[in-house]
Amino acid sequence: MTKKITYSFFAIIFIFILSTSFVSAQNYSIDDSFSASNAISSFSNTTPNQNVQQQKNTDIQNTKDEIKSIRETAKQKMSDLKVKMQLLKDKNKLKIQQDTIAKREQILEKIDNAIMKVDGLKDKVAAEVLKLGLKGVVIPDSTKDLSSQAESKLTQANGNVAEINTILSNSTSELSKDDKITVASLISDTQALIKDSQQALNDEISILKQALAEKTQKDIQ
Repeated sequence: MTKKITYSFFAIIFIFILSTSFVSAQNYSIDDSFSASNAISSFSNTTPNQNVQQQKNTDIQNTKDEIKSIRETAKQKMSDLKVKMQLLKDKNKLKIQQDTIAKREQILEKIDNAIMKVDGLKDKVAAEVLKLGLKGVVIPDSTKDLSSQAESKLTQANGNVAEINTILSNSTSELSKDDKITVASLISDTQALIKDSQQALNDEISILKQALAEKTQKDIQ
């Protein structure tokens, strides 16, 4: 990306989209001040759709592995570009290319950080579900759907980032018109996916809080 592209329309889109806060992880903690002696048995029982769920989990993991491989390849290409540019004798061209790589890496880092925040929230909510279940709280089935939605959205977001990474690591030259449009579209779509994923987790948290409140009320009675 040359100095010209630095101030281009799509560069402005990148800065605008990525400088805004993608997400701010909601405080997920749930009051669990009550005590319960028995863990619910549902966590140890198999379900009729267990095989289907296992296949879904396998498919998700395969997708994650594929995305990881694509990212590693793109990162290596970016690293190779850094090494190659050091051979430039023209200091001005070298500076331009270094700035280009740095800005592209910043774009990827900001998106990655946004995804990591929601992914961390997802793990905390999953841990809370197990914790509440062991304390005797009846966990509504709807939480599983919401958890799956959050997982799916994050996987799609990571897939988008892998595609962005691939495009940005092709060279240090100015992006083509089509690539600019593609990257801008992917960034916007990724932002929406991250927000949707967090919303699913927030909805799951609300359901867990309600389930906890019902358990607490029942214990009091």
